[in-house]
Amino acid sequence: MTLNNVLSAVRTLILDEEAPTGSIDERHAALRLRFPELADAEIADLATIPPRRLNVYTDLVFAGERELLRWVYPVTFAVLHRLSPAADDDPWFGEADFDLVRAIHRFRAWKIGSTRMLAQNMADFVSQHRRDWVDRWGGLIALIDCERVETDVFYAPDVDHQPMDLPSLADLSVDELMALEVAQPSFVALRSFSHDVLTVQGYWREHEKLPDDLPPASRTDCCCSRNPHTLDAQWTRLPPAGLATLQMMEPDRPYTVESLAEVYVDASSDAERSDEPALFASFFDFLTSAGAVGVLLDARNSRADRHG
Repeated sequence: MTLNNVLSAVRTLILDEEAPTGSIDERHAALRLRFPELADAEIADLATIPPRRLNVYTDLVFAGERELLRWVYPVTFAVLHRLSPAADDDPWFGEADFDLVRAIHRFRAWKIGSTRMLAQNMADFVSQHRRDWVDRWGGLIALIDCERVETDVFYAPDVDHQPMDLPSLADLSVDELMALEVAQPSFVALRSFSHDVLTVQGYWREHEKLPDDLPPASRTDCCCSRNPHTLDAQWTRLPPAGLATLQMMEPDRPYTVESLAEVYVDASSDAERSDEPALFASFFDFLTSAGAVGVLLDARNSRADRHG
C-alpha cells in the first residue's frame, strides 16, 4: 500500500470528515469501514492517533480560511451577522463563521493557495445553497460581488498603459483633447448592482459598523479599478452615459477621446444633448474622474490596435 493512500486518509479525517471517537478498537472498526483500501497495519496506526489531535489540525486549517474570508468579505460577514438571530456580542458568530467555512469546503474544496479562488468559492456557495440568506436581504449577492471584485482587481496583472497626466488636459485645445488616446485596463470591472451596496460598504469603513437599515433595491451603476497612485481597488459611481461609454470599450485597446465622446453623447438624454456646453462639461468630468482612479489610462504608447 502506498504512502499516498495513508496521507489521503489523514487529509480526509482532517478536512472532510470528523475523526471517529471511542476506544481504539471502536476507532479501528470505524476506520476500516471508511478506508477499505488501507492495510490492517495502516488502519491500526491511524486508530492510535487521538481524535483531539486531528481536530487541532482541522481547527487550524479552517480558522486560517475563515480569517482570509473575513479579510476579503468584512462587510458581508457583518451583514450575515445582522441577518442572524443572535446578538452582536454572542460568541455564536465565531462558531458560525467556522461552520460556514467548513460548509464551503464541502461544497468545493480549496486546493490551491489562491485568495481569489477561495473568495469565488464562497460567492458560489451562497448564491447556490443559501438563498434563505438572500431572501432576508436582496442585496447580499451584490455585496458579495462587490467585495470579491475588489480582490480580483487588486491581484490582477499590471498593464502597459500609464496614468493620465490630468493637469495637462486643461492646457489642451479641443482638437488636441479629442485626439488623445486612452484605454480601459483589463482589470476594470463594470457593474450595475441591484442595491446601493457602495453606501453600505462606505458606511462600514467609516464607522466600523453597518447602517441602521440596509438599503432597498436601487440600481447602482459603477466600476472598480486600481488607483494608479495607491494601487488599491476602488469603486466609482458612473452616470448612465459613462457606463455605456466604458461598456463599448474593449479592454486594453486604445481609443481616441473623440470616439468616447461620440458614445457618451449618443447615450445621453435628449434634455442633456440640448445643452451642449453642459454636456461637454459632463463628459470632461467623466473623463478626468475616470483617469484619476485608473478606469482610463494614457494609451499613446500602446502597441495594441487603435480604435476611433
